[in-house]
Amino acid sequence: MFILLAKSVLYVLHIFYPILSVLIHSVLVILWAYSAHAQAGPDTSDPAHPQPGAPWYITKSCSVAHNRNNIHYCEQAKASFAVTIVMASILFFHVPIAIWSAFPTEEQKVARKTQLEEGTGEGKNFSPESDTTVEQQWEMLRQMPRTPRTPGTTGGLKSPITPRTQAFNTLGGPTTPSGPSRTLPLRDKYYT
Repeated sequence: MFILLAKSVLYVLHIFYPILSVLIHSVLVILWAYSAHAQAGPDTSDPAHPQPGAPWYITKSCSVAHNRNNIHYCEQAKASFAVTIVMASILFFHVPIAIWSAFPTEEQKVARKTQLEEGTGEGKNFSPESDTTVEQQWEMLRQMPRTPRTPGTTGGLKSPITPRTQAFNTLGGPTTPSGPSRTLPLRDKYYT
């Protein structure tokens, strides 16, 4: 599940490069192939009835189940094994496609070279050295909205008292010599 989420994030951010695709799909092929190997392996869960070959629910029909309530579990196990085989084969075909797409064609090379020469490529938009002058940068900084100052901090580092703090202190009720009172101010008015 994590790999599927990682693949989708990489794809959406347009950084799912072919080399990453080769690595991720190779890992997935190995995981699905190991899952198929484990499912088709010998069933030694019951020491009284060991199954040295493939499990009975893969090699035989589900109608041979002794208990009729187990037929649905047998069908579920068969379907799970089938899904595992299908997923392993699909991902197996993804790996050569990812390897093939890792090598750009001549048309892609020419298109990339043209983009770089014209300045319309990716590097132009995200370059830290922009073409703006110092005056243009100053104008952009001047037009940016300023953030308001935090109350209580103008003139040095003081403990800020915000309106929210004052509201909570007011709702805390009257203070007694032993500390703040825990009674609510209006409770006695309505419930006495």
